[in-house]
Amino acid sequence: MGNSVHRDRRSAVCGQRATSTDAVVGASRKHIGGNLMRATTTALCLLVAVFASGCSGVSPTDNPDAAPPAQGSSNPSASLTLDSTPDPAGANGDEPQGSPPPVADWTAPTPLSRKVDMNETEKMRKRASNMALEAEAIGLEDPPKVDLVRWITPEEWASALRECLTNAGFPVGYTTDGGISSANIPGEQTPALELAMYVCMGEYAIDPRYSEELNTEQRGILYDYQTTYYVSCLKKLGIEVSKPPSREVFMATADGDGWMPQLELPRDKGPEANTACPVLPPSNVLYGS
Repeated sequence: MGNSVHRDRRSAVCGQRATSTDAVVGASRKHIGGNLMRATTTALCLLVAVFASGCSGVSPTDNPDAAPPAQGSSNPSASLTLDSTPDPAGANGDEPQGSPPPVADWTAPTPLSRKVDMNETEKMRKRASNMALEAEAIGLEDPPKVDLVRWITPEEWASALRECLTNAGFPVGYTTDGGISSANIPGEQTPALELAMYVCMGEYAIDPRYSEELNTEQRGILYDYQTTYYVSCLKKLGIEVSKPPSREVFMATADGDGWMPQLELPRDKGPEANTACPVLPPSNVLYGS
């Protein structure tokens, strides 16, 4: 029987995934964090409601063969949790299949004037804080020292984690909400799986610059993206959302309960929408490269 590990937003796992989400929520609701994700209020889970199913804490679907949802900046609507259920593709010992999440083919009408960056000392400080939260979440009293292999973008999260966990002896796949599915891994291996998750997230950490709250210029880019590409993508799926406010109103309510079309997705079409329509624009567009 597959083993299922659900993390709440307080976890570093969430924390990382949520970064991108953070920004999204930050843009419309005042800094969203991310367990990016699942819980809705932790710094990791911002993708929370924003990413609707991805921030629920429980994957709407646990199909290791499904590709994670398209991500604009962390689809941030994807689940940061590990969900495992028996998988036909892996039932015979084969590695669960899947493909990395697609990224929106979109460029901003008015590009970001300056890359959002953070010095290396601050990045490492935030990484250490996230890892401490994760160690606490999984009950690691004496966590091992983990060296950073490289910073990754939110879009790389699922594929990088999947490769790392597979190399560590845990052949995982993707869930349809963008999480990682540990199909057919026995429940008794949960402690070892969580330790591997801790190590992998430390080695391939999402660059903390993506967790910075969106500035005015970035909020404008988010508005352009969601009112054009995102809404158009949803319409192709037969999903209608409320009429967007004017740019002025959107910017004025960015720190409150502003317009967030991703929260209007019908429950029965949420997984499909999360897979086809990234909630956020590509991270290189929103944060600069």
